[in-house]
Amino acid sequence: MKDAFSILSLIFLIVLSGFGCKSEKKVTDGNKPSIPNQVLEQVKTAKGSVSRGEISYTVPEGWIRQKPSSPMRHDQFLLPGLADTQPAELAVFSGIGGSVEANLSRWYGQFKQPDGKETKDLIKQKKIQVTGLTVTVVFLTGTFMKSRAPMMMAGPVDEFGGYALLAAIAETEQGLWFFKATGPEDTINHWQKSFDEFVQSFHVD
Repeated sequence: MKDAFSILSLIFLIVLSGFGCKSEKKVTDGNKPSIPNQVLEQVKTAKGSVSRGEISYTVPEGWIRQKPSSPMRHDQFLLPGLADTQPAELAVFSGIGGSVEANLSRWYGQFKQPDGKETKDLIKQKKIQVTGLTVTVVFLTGTFMKSRAPMMMAGPVDEFGGYALLAAIAETEQGLWFFKATGPEDTINHWQKSFDEFVQSFHVD
């Protein structure tokens, strides 16, 4: 009887050990936007109309509002990536001096081309009219040189290959409003249609 009890105890321990060693698998849908675990507690889903005093816009479904990383930003959104692709970030801000072209030139200067091509030759830029507003929309790909000190015009940068810029500048009577998204090209491409709908929602309050 004692031997039988010992055998049963051994079997029970083996079963418990099997459960403890079982690895957890995370299945990711390749067509479903994913959000890095480290930002899950910092964000909340953003959807609906937003008024910022001078301009209003409708936030597309799937965009995630974050706390702005700078007091200069009115809004900041995370655009989730697909599967293992990193998300993109979209910032909304105003009050920056200079013309539309001057600001675009500064943004274009943040990109370089790994194949030696001229960035200016790859820019897709257009002007559209949205509810009486003139809006310049731009798209660009390349290696993004992100400044480690965003408030400085020069200094050390971190380089991110395979990135894209998708942005819009709206001209209001009070000044320019900027909507700038940067991130992996695949992520930006995924949200291209949503961004276009976002721009079409612009209107002056």
